[in-house]
Amino acid sequence: MASEDADEVGLRAEHVLADGGTALALLGGEDASPAARAAVVQRFGRVGALLVLGYEERGRAQHLGPLNPLPNASPNGSHNGSPNGSHNGSRSGAVNGSHNGSSNASPNGSHNGHREAEQLDDGKGHIERLVRDFADLDALGLYRLLGEIDHDEGLGGDGDGVDAHRWLHATYAVAARDGTPGAHRAYMRALDRVMRLVRPLVAS
Repeated sequence: MASEDADEVGLRAEHVLADGGTALALLGGEDASPAARAAVVQRFGRVGALLVLGYEERGRAQHLGPLNPLPNASPNGSHNGSPNGSHNGSRSGAVNGSHNGSSNASPNGSHNGHREAEQLDDGKGHIERLVRDFADLDALGLYRLLGEIDHDEGLGGDGDGVDAHRWLHATYAVAARDGTPGAHRAYMRALDRVMRLVRPLVAS
């Protein structure tokens, strides 16, 4: 079993996240590995915890099925075409002229899975974007995305302390992921900024 293998041999976070299938099995599957989850959190900090949460959501969605499945053709008109003349995802809708396409259809009528994920009403779209784009986000992009996630969770704020900690989380994750001298320097500068903000509070 995947979790038993992970616990027995140990895992590095970069191996867990090497491909989407492995990550989903170890972090969000029914046989998810506590060791793999811990490795990702320890490696990437707060961003790692959000990645684990995102894969858990993916695993839950996979287990439950699509949020808005497209049904097969039915007598009263469906997404896939019917005797009454409805059109799959198009603006033509059913024969009475109403719009009978998917609410997640794009303007040209196609069904876009990424767009659907980002339009989730429960605010998890930004976490899904983090899971999808983590490997490609630079520190600034990650910082901005963390701000969107904070806003979704009601944790928004523009104070110096909030901003500094958010930038710290972003640079820490990028330094852990990339391991480049520039990424490490950015993290150390972010850490220094946080320490300078915290020092007066500790002294008082």
